[in-house]
Amino acid sequence: MVRDFLNDLPVKALPGIGHSLDEKLKSRQIQSCGQLQKISKDKETGKELLRCPSSGTSLYPISSRLASVGNKQQLALIASRFSGDVWHRRLGHPSLPVLSTFIKNNKIVSDSALKLSVCNACNMGKHVKLSFHDSESQSAFPFHIVHSDVWQSPVPSVSGYKYYVIFIDDYSRFSWLYLLKFKHEVFDKFFEFKKMVENIFHSSIKIFQSDNGTEFVNDKFSSFCSQNGIIHRFSCPYTPQQNGLAERKHRHLSNIVRSLLFQAGLPPRFWAEAIQTAVFLVNRLPSLTVLNGRSPYDILHGCASPDLQLIRVFGCLCYPDVQDIADHKLSPRSLPCIFLGLSDKHKGFRCLYPSTGKVFISRHVTFVETVFPYSCLSKFSSSSSPTTSNFQMFQHFLSNPPLLGESPSSLDAISGFSFTRLSPDVSSNASVSPSETVSTFPSTLNHDATQVSDEHAATVAGPPELRVYTRRHTLRPSAATALPSPVELTPSTSDRPPSPQPAEPSLPIRTHSMLTRSMAKNFAGSTSFLASTHTTLPTEPITFHEAFQDADWRAAMAEEFDALLTNDTWELVPAPPSVNLIGCKWVYKVKQKADGSLERLKARLVAQGYKQQQGIDFDETFSPVVKSTTIRTVLSVALSSGWSLRQLDVKNAFLHGTLSEEVYMKQPPGFVHPSLPSHVCRLRKAIYGLKQAPRAWFQRFTSFLSEIGFVGSTADPSMFVCHSSSGTLVLLLYVDDIIVTGSSSSLLDALIVTLQREFAMKDLGPLHYFLGIEVHRSPSGLHLSQQKYAHQLLQRHGFLDSKPVSTPLSPTSRLSSHEGHLLEDPYTYRQIVGALQYLTFTRPDISYAVNSVAQYLHAPREPHMQAVKRILRYIRGTLTYGLPISRCDNPSLVAFADADWAGCPDTRRSTSGYCIFLGPNLISWSAKKQPTISRSSSEAEYRAVAYTLAETVWIRRLLRDLRVFLWRSLSVFIAIISAPPTLRPILFSMLARSTLNLIINFCGKKFSLVIWP
Repeated sequence: MVRDFLNDLPVKALPGIGHSLDEKLKSRQIQSCGQLQKISKDKETGKELLRCPSSGTSLYPISSRLASVGNKQQLALIASRFSGDVWHRRLGHPSLPVLSTFIKNNKIVSDSALKLSVCNACNMGKHVKLSFHDSESQSAFPFHIVHSDVWQSPVPSVSGYKYYVIFIDDYSRFSWLYLLKFKHEVFDKFFEFKKMVENIFHSSIKIFQSDNGTEFVNDKFSSFCSQNGIIHRFSCPYTPQQNGLAERKHRHLSNIVRSLLFQAGLPPRFWAEAIQTAVFLVNRLPSLTVLNGRSPYDILHGCASPDLQLIRVFGCLCYPDVQDIADHKLSPRSLPCIFLGLSDKHKGFRCLYPSTGKVFISRHVTFVETVFPYSCLSKFSSSSSPTTSNFQMFQHFLSNPPLLGESPSSLDAISGFSFTRLSPDVSSNASVSPSETVSTFPSTLNHDATQVSDEHAATVAGPPELRVYTRRHTLRPSAATALPSPVELTPSTSDRPPSPQPAEPSLPIRTHSMLTRSMAKNFAGSTSFLASTHTTLPTEPITFHEAFQDADWRAAMAEEFDALLTNDTWELVPAPPSVNLIGCKWVYKVKQKADGSLERLKARLVAQGYKQQQGIDFDETFSPVVKSTTIRTVLSVALSSGWSLRQLDVKNAFLHGTLSEEVYMKQPPGFVHPSLPSHVCRLRKAIYGLKQAPRAWFQRFTSFLSEIGFVGSTADPSMFVCHSSSGTLVLLLYVDDIIVTGSSSSLLDALIVTLQREFAMKDLGPLHYFLGIEVHRSPSGLHLSQQKYAHQLLQRHGFLDSKPVSTPLSPTSRLSSHEGHLLEDPYTYRQIVGALQYLTFTRPDISYAVNSVAQYLHAPREPHMQAVKRILRYIRGTLTYGLPISRCDNPSLVAFADADWAGCPDTRRSTSGYCIFLGPNLISWSAKKQPTISRSSSEAEYRAVAYTLAETVWIRRLLRDLRVFLWRSLSVFIAIISAPPTLRPILFSMLARSTLNLIINFCGKKFSLVIWP
């Protein structure tokens, strides 16, 4: 019930009213009692229902009291004074439809039509991306629009490729793919693609569409497009949908690549070969939606039927013709290989011979498209020992060739290995005790470590059967504190002699003198065969899952894990609360010999030391290594004294160091204890990756050397000397690589035996390959070379076929930090310069050039990269250069020093250079920018003398520790060209007295200074 505020008259509610009052009432304004009032009457009956004062506007205040009404009645509420925006904010910013429904359900009458103004809070809190619509536009002619994008592979390919760039014609949807090792190669491939379009199709690119990657967004790319009239369009940042054609092509090709690899059983590192095949096939397959059933090849070339004679099943067994390179008529005319697709440079097939890693390119190939050799190799690997090589597996496949009509599903019987049957002599008398299990390398990631013997048996008479292996666990007394040891697995039927390992077949050596074209490696004009002379080494896995697929890498991990347990590296304990638990990972390395051939596969467990906290997990971390000058000096002294040089290598050196801190680590991947999966490793010994591991190993080794009579050098803490009445012994330590020399061979043998009793150490014999340095012996002395390292550097960066130059730096160029554009990919620049710095160990001729380019590592520019490329071209022409060390009686120290003046265009600082000889042997050199600005060329040169003398004094102290005494005083030669000879004595008065006093007092006048023009 509502009462009128003027007349205090009861006003009845209107039950059932479903409209606003304006539709039921007839209103008019009257003058009553000197006040303007509004009277509302019912339109049907004319009865007065409401009287209220008028405020002179369209608003009429009504004072009322609300009375309770029944549930079935509706109460017409008075118009609200608040707008829809207020209710929108009150209700937590609902959408307009939700707010409208709420107002309608609660009978809230708005003062106007409900609408919302722009809400800043809603835009900030609930903003969403707009939907994308399908693009219906398509180019009217080829190369009007070209789409492009870069894709990165999770694993490098066999040839070292990590990326590819794809170019797609919008008109025909034809795709071109280029493999890349680095992203900065995209511009070169685009330039190559543009030239191909102009030359082959007589057309030009009008619009180039790409994303905002730095390989596309750079000054070099932009200027090239502008100069050639190409419109370069970019997708919006973080909006790959605008480059959807290229993105969808990535997905399409990836699906095909996975299918091809799974079909052939090839590992992921063959993705490059698979994706090239995928692009070839996709360009020839019809598109049902975009191209109306036609193929991109048909649209672009106008040929409805492409040549299908070259299409074969990827990864299948093939037999290329190799008789043209056979040494004689009894050599095999073909070899079983794996088909890797078509050659993009020849009209032929690429065939991989797994036992050597060679790829044959031939058109005379016989295919068996229902057999996939690598799939058979994988199944053989899963049922054989982890140490079985790929060659042995391939030879086993060849010894059991499948029938031509057999399907891939029948290959289980072909391999001859079955886990469901036992050989008769094994099943009859073999008994498995509770502590013995049938050995297979587990397929799961959490497993016990196993090590299978290399002696896998094969029965001559009859099909080969599965040999039963037993595993004997040797646990510590406390099973909760140690991981199970991967003890050796031995055959339970030891009475059967192991079958010999299959020998690798090799073509007979040519004995006759006739030199044919194929024997001379001249294949010009012959398209029937092309072979690669490069033998590929095993690929280093990136992840544990990838390495676990290879039996050789599994064996390497098992060997490392066995060494960790043997060394008592950790104990398994429950994870303490609130402890800093660090992880670990496997790192893989292919060890090579001096000639580049395979030495062994090394798997190393590395702790994630970056998670350590200083003061909790570690304290001191510094550990010295022997200096390069010390190595050259000791080699020179040993050669002049007639001492023998031996080389040692410490196995798992860091594992010998003892930890003083409490460090907890997760269990190694793949070797989690099956019964204690939640336990962690409390480290007792140092492990690779820990910040204090190098220091712990150095302290452990040096303390042992002190116990057996060695004394550390005062000049180089990594050189240890032992002088006794029997002779002199010298030991040089570089982490885990050791050089030992001495005056007596018997003393060296005794020292090596003593070290091997204390540490797991290999005697590598006479010094021949140390830290990547090849040591060649000759009657005149030693020759130190890094030829293999330099060759790998040139090959890695594509400079093996470059044109050599005669000097490492251009004599007219002066590098500056402000000239030229910044490099798009500074990583490659830093990688090359870092490799060149290590090459200066035996190459003093590039020392100044490398020092010059190393000054711009923080922000390299294009002129700096050109200078680096010139150094590589110089190395290409001087690959055989090295450092000779000759024998000399009564050697003396001779030094040469020089300096430029204000040679740096940025800082105006001078560069000092010196080289020091011990007899005829160059043992130390440097080319370094001076730390301060010199006021004259004379001051710069005398500063160079001071630096040279400091180095020579250090060398003399090193020689004194070796008990090598010089019979002549030190001679320092310096060239002063800033004044004529008659005025050179006056130069001393021109120099600051502090500089002269420093030189004279420092040297103690124990040298002779020689000035020459």
